[in-house]
Amino acid sequence: MSALTPRAFVIALLVMGGVAVFFELGRMDVVSDNEGQRAAPPAEMLRSGSYATPTLNGRVYLAKPPLLYWTIAVVYAVTGYINEWTARIPTAACSLALVLCVYFAFRRRAGEGPARWTAIALMASPYYLERSRWAELDVPLSLATFCCIMASYDAWTATSRRRRWVMAVLSGVALAAGTLLKYPAPYLFLAAAFAAFCVMEGGNPLGALRIGLKWTIVAFIVGWLCWWPLSIRFPLPVVLLAAVWGGVALWYGGDALRRSWAPLAVTVLCGIALVTPWAATVLAENGWDFIKELAQTEVVERTHTATRINSGSPFYYLIALPFMLAPWGFLLPFHASRSQWTEGAPIRRFALLAGWLSVGLCSLIAGKEYEYILPIVPLLLLPTGFHLSDFEQGGITGWLRPYLEWWTRLLLPLMPLGALGLLLYGAIRYPSIPLFTELALLAVFAAGAAFWRRGYTPSAALTRIALGVLAVILASLLIRSFHYTGDRSPKEMAQLCGRIMEAGYPVEATKIYPAFTFYAGRPIPETVDEAAINAKLRGDAPYFYLTRKQFMGMVQGLGAEDGPHIIAGPVTNKDLVLIGNTEEDITLPHVFVPMK
Repeated sequence: MSALTPRAFVIALLVMGGVAVFFELGRMDVVSDNEGQRAAPPAEMLRSGSYATPTLNGRVYLAKPPLLYWTIAVVYAVTGYINEWTARIPTAACSLALVLCVYFAFRRRAGEGPARWTAIALMASPYYLERSRWAELDVPLSLATFCCIMASYDAWTATSRRRRWVMAVLSGVALAAGTLLKYPAPYLFLAAAFAAFCVMEGGNPLGALRIGLKWTIVAFIVGWLCWWPLSIRFPLPVVLLAAVWGGVALWYGGDALRRSWAPLAVTVLCGIALVTPWAATVLAENGWDFIKELAQTEVVERTHTATRINSGSPFYYLIALPFMLAPWGFLLPFHASRSQWTEGAPIRRFALLAGWLSVGLCSLIAGKEYEYILPIVPLLLLPTGFHLSDFEQGGITGWLRPYLEWWTRLLLPLMPLGALGLLLYGAIRYPSIPLFTELALLAVFAAGAAFWRRGYTPSAALTRIALGVLAVILASLLIRSFHYTGDRSPKEMAQLCGRIMEAGYPVEATKIYPAFTFYAGRPIPETVDEAAINAKLRGDAPYFYLTRKQFMGMVQGLGAEDGPHIIAGPVTNKDLVLIGNTEEDITLPHVFVPMK
């Protein structure tokens, strides 16, 4: 990569990133509840003409703010299509934009080499690339958060008064965008970045670090005790960690604190001001009681309670990060090197502390999901970008160099083996000519990347690893895309329900899942009144009921000659079935008007 000019590198980054996020973007159906919760509300906005308060299956849905919904709705309206491809375009575009922003933002402060390798490591990380290909808010939030932090950093370090306030306002715009994506989440990362700046640019950074790290260990011990033997719900560990680092920043901040507090205040005020019109509209439409309940469930409770599926120990992210960012994640232990805190550009130290302090705060909050820390991943990868750049240029010495050489020599043969294994698995598990062709091309590409040049040089090895890893990740995501189609998807049954309702016949359901309502194209009433359901199924008027296989016992006379019948299903892992009281072929166009 070092041989490319900056312009050629940007073009290469755009080509690789564009292929990685847009290739077969619409192949996988919308299956998960989370993706359905992002793809369906924009369509309902367009149908209803109401854009301030999102709805899901006809009901108010404000678990997340509407910025992503607005962008998806724009794509729906501009293209004229509501489908998997158009729903995912905003996330994919934000992914490509973030990779470019990482490169350009770090190039000025960290240098060309570290900026290049940070951008490459981000793009070729399995978890980041997976989230980039879903209609989810995590990658757009990461883009907004990164822009907010880097604009704030520019404001805090600016020597020009005009630049200081301009960058503070721009940071506020990005903060507002993040708030309109996930409520107060970006404020947590901005606070960690502010504390990191004050500590690292203050009068005694090493002394401040020693105090902060000691109390961080105490906070994690308290967090472990609260999580396991005591099961305490109050967020004592995260409050302790925040108080410690806030106190250290105030005590040791010195000139850094005096330079940064006013731009930070401008950023926060701008962020709040830009969000206020939407918040006031929602308050007027839904009332104060609704807002209080929403804040309680989406903000307060998430800091000190967790469900079975999103709970975890305080070390949850420390274990997960190497695999989320593989293979680059296995270089994260290098961050503990003392030289990382004392040498190199200031942005290197800032990124280290801001990134890991954010991970610490997220680790001590009760609810945990991988995507919660995705916004801070670009900062976590910058020190790794320095390592890779130094290794490429021959600047790594000591025990780090043999470790990196071992790392590269191990990965080079593993990439084509991984791609070949995915090819064989895909051919056996999902026999499909398009899938086999695509996997074969990626396997050839991975093999070429591994063996295209004889001999070993650090620069060539790292470039080949980046290309091969990208091919292997994309191959695994393609297999996943082909998996979630057919009976594993609610698409065909949901569209059938939509056609039935468009033709004027009633459809009701035990529960409507977000992905189902996306494909149905209209709200489906929910009911669990067994007497009413059975009366309608035994009546003469056509009636259809959607339920799960495990709940079919509530339907009386199912399968009898004159009773209700299973029209379609079961489909998806929820075993959804559609029951009706007519034997007509409901797929015939003369019976039901096709949906546009």
